[in-house]
Amino acid sequence: MRVIRSDSAKLQGLINTLSQTDALSLRMRQEAAVEARKQVRRGFAEGRDPYGRPWAALKIRSGAPLRDTGKLAEYTVALTPNGFTLTSGTDYAATHQYGAVIVPVRAKWLTFSVDGQWFRLKKAVIPKRQMVPEGTWGDIWTEAFTQRFETIVSDWAGQRAA
Repeated sequence: MRVIRSDSAKLQGLINTLSQTDALSLRMRQEAAVEARKQVRRGFAEGRDPYGRPWAALKIRSGAPLRDTGKLAEYTVALTPNGFTLTSGTDYAATHQYGAVIVPVRAKWLTFSVDGQWFRLKKAVIPKRQMVPEGTWGDIWTEAFTQRFETIVSDWAGQRAA
């Protein structure tokens, strides 16, 4: 199982600024984790990375990239003290997240079939098709988190005023 971590100093800053109670902090981390999982699924549905760039088209088979079995879109989330962790249940998530060049190890050729057609290659280049953000959240995820956090804080402020 491969783990792709996505804790963010920016997310932690928002949580620190807005979290005046442990309960609010916990709710914000829970909601951020739920939103992150939602954004991963949205990226798969739209065939794009977290920054809005479309994934590279398939070269060998027809269909949508990364969606033939649906396994890559299924991330689990776990809360951490600073945010959350998204974990893919597949061994090959990192290959697609970062891209890879696959070469034969014990043979002269990579030999495989797709939709009944056989291929022999000296190497296979898997393009980067990023599923979760790294470094920065990007506009799409930042907007989604901001909307969710504004609702949480508004609800919390309303409860405190009552």
